[in-house]
Amino acid sequence: MEEKLTDKEFTEDIYVVLKPEVEYDNREAWELVKQEISRENIR
Repeated sequence: MEEKLTDKEFTEDIYVVLKPEVEYDNREAWELVKQEISRENIR
């Protein structure tokens, strides 16, 4: 995933499906996903 986050095509294609006023950050989203995965693995 870290490598994907350096791929401009991968990181910019999300904006096609988002409304223009929606703010989205791929790195921030990935950090949240990693935290959630970690929590699920602890249970």
